[in-house]
Amino acid sequence: MEQQKNSLMIYGIVVTLLLILLIILAITVYRQINKLKAAKKIITSAHEHLQNTNIKLSEANSIKEKYIAFFFDFYSKFYNKIERFTVQVEEKARDRKIDEIKFLINNIHLKREKEALLLNFDKIFLSLFPGFVEGFNALLRPEEAIKLKEGELLNPDLRIFALIRMGIHDTDKIADILEYSVNTIYAYKAKIKNKAIVNKDEFEREVMQIKAI
Repeated sequence: MEQQKNSLMIYGIVVTLLLILLIILAITVYRQINKLKAAKKIITSAHEHLQNTNIKLSEANSIKEKYIAFFFDFYSKFYNKIERFTVQVEEKARDRKIDEIKFLINNIHLKREKEALLLNFDKIFLSLFPGFVEGFNALLRPEEAIKLKEGELLNPDLRIFALIRMGIHDTDKIADILEYSVNTIYAYKAKIKNKAIVNKDEFEREVMQIKAI
């Protein structure tokens, strides 16, 4: 009997130790699983961040390439026009043809040149952000959606926020580019934000979420 009791005691101790070991093992495994989950979350988050960064870099490079090409082409053509104009004026000046010089000067259409520049800007911007107008209107109350005139690609309101979408947030720079006063830019922005379905402070951030191609 004594031997049987001792055997049962030893068996009980062994079982208890095994249970303790199993509990310790279970706790260790549980902790490792939690660590793996946390690591997976970090890796997933880092991967998503990397993907977003790559998308933004790709978008930025695409914008940069298109607009560098655009402005190079535009200023090349503009320079050629100025060069031709200079040659013509010099020829007329040598021949003392003052009336013809006046005629040449009067036929300089700066407004038309600016309109052509803006039209080209609009075309290139919309080639990069074809859904911009639709996405922009989605941020406004339905009754306040911007309706473009026939032949119009962007209007002044859209053009201001198009520049913002391109990453130009400085109001002074936007004013310089569009040849408006700073106060006019503020007025345009305030007018649009008052029509928004999102918080005014969040509006520009939402505009930045409009996808490029």
